[in-house]
Formats: sequence, structure tokens, C-alpha cells
Amino acid sequence: MTGTTRRPRLMGRCSSVRHSRLAQGLFGKPRPPRVKFFWWLVMHGRCWTADRRFRHGLQDSNTCIFCDQAPETLDHLLL
Repeated sequence: MTGTTRRPRLMGRCSSVRHSRLAQGLFGKPRPPRVKFFWWLVMHGRCWTADRRFRHGLQDSNTCIFCDQAPETLDHLLL
């Protein structure tokens, strides 16, 4: 492997993520694996928010526990 760089396993799995500037900045630098995994989940919309648990029948309400006004979606939590 002379002259080539190894890519993290998460980058090679999804071509849409591979070309994203955010993904290149995140996965191209040394970060703890748990941070990379969390942001991979965020970019693919796979975090278990109250809204997602509610849609799957695992929770009675999808209201945010912090503000108690809006549904707890991924966008609501991160923004």
C-alpha cells in the first residue's frame, strides 16, 4: 500500500456519504470511533429519537423531554 491512504470502513459503504464535504471532514481526520459512529448515524437518520420510537410503537409520546413543546426529531435535537 505504498502511496495510498486507508479509508475508514464507514466511508466505503455509502457512496453518497463518501462525497459529502461533511463526511470527508469527519472521517478524514483522527476522531474517536464513537464520534464517527454517532455522526454516521446522524447522517443516515438512524438515531433513536422519541419521534422514531413513537413511530415504531415503543413509546407513548413523541414530545421532546427538554422543551416539552415539539416532537423530538433528530433535527430538533441537533439544531
